[in-house]
Amino acid sequence: MRNPRGGAAAAPLSPLIISLSPYLPVTTLSDKKVVELELIEEYVYAGEKRYRFKVRGTNVIVNVRADSVEEGIERAVEVLKKVGYLAT
Repeated sequence: MRNPRGGAAAAPLSPLIISLSPYLPVTTLSDKKVVELELIEEYVYAGEKRYRFKVRGTNVIVNVRADSVEEGIERAVEVLKKVGYLAT
């Protein structure tokens, strides 16, 4: 597989469904719905490790810089709170 940006392409990742409830206090859109993040890509850009998450069941995509998946989850939640998608 060839990367359109040049260089070797990363191997495709299998979807990783992450329920936020085991990692953080339950974060909900309403009292009945738990938000889940799907890891759709892990890549390096400009020497920084980055993660692309999708909010499951939506078209909402969040890109974050992080050193680990766990840190990426935390940063993605912060971004979703900042834009008003999640209650603070």
